[in-house]
Amino acid sequence: LVELESAADRRVGTYSGGMKRRLELARGLMTEPEILFLDEPTLGLDPRGQQELLSLVQWVARERNVGVVLCSHDLPEIEEVCDDVVILRNGRIIAQGTVGEVIERGQHNVVRVQVAEQSVATARQVIQALPNVVKVTPITATGDWLLIELASSGEFTKNMEKEVKAQILNTLVRADIAVLSFESEGGRLQDVFFQLTEEEAE
Repeated sequence: LVELESAADRRVGTYSGGMKRRLELARGLMTEPEILFLDEPTLGLDPRGQQELLSLVQWVARERNVGVVLCSHDLPEIEEVCDDVVILRNGRIIAQGTVGEVIERGQHNVVRVQVAEQSVATARQVIQALPNVVKVTPITATGDWLLIELASSGEFTKNMEKEVKAQILNTLVRADIAVLSFESEGGRLQDVFFQLTEEEAE
């Protein structure tokens, strides 16, 4: 199941990170549990190792009919593999439901912009001053990615939304701020997480 037969005679201390994670999964399945709890199962793994382990977890849930509770700070990972999600803040539930339902709670008219670190403060200032911009929030540790929430009233039409997004980009360019990335597609779980936790902090 976890493909460790060839390493059965080796000491566990010599295993790679991915092998240790697969061993932990096998140990958890030995008692044939109805529910399996996994805490940050892909932490420290390279992208290939992460994908292999998550595929194995999905197989266990589907083929062995085991409920899996996966605790993780990797929100794209949660969005990819989980059916339902619970978001906690300080031990208190602030959102729960299917992944789609929780994403629906967030603002869909959002823009994600990446700028050079030295330009973050100026970028936030000029963007926040624009009409129909509700809030500008850093969404990475370095702050170079900004989540921009736009107005969401019924009067805010799709055409207006397109105009504001174009205005954001033009404003940054006129301010001589290098735009490294500009994304304006629909909501993501990570966006909703930042929106909800910001609301709780206010």
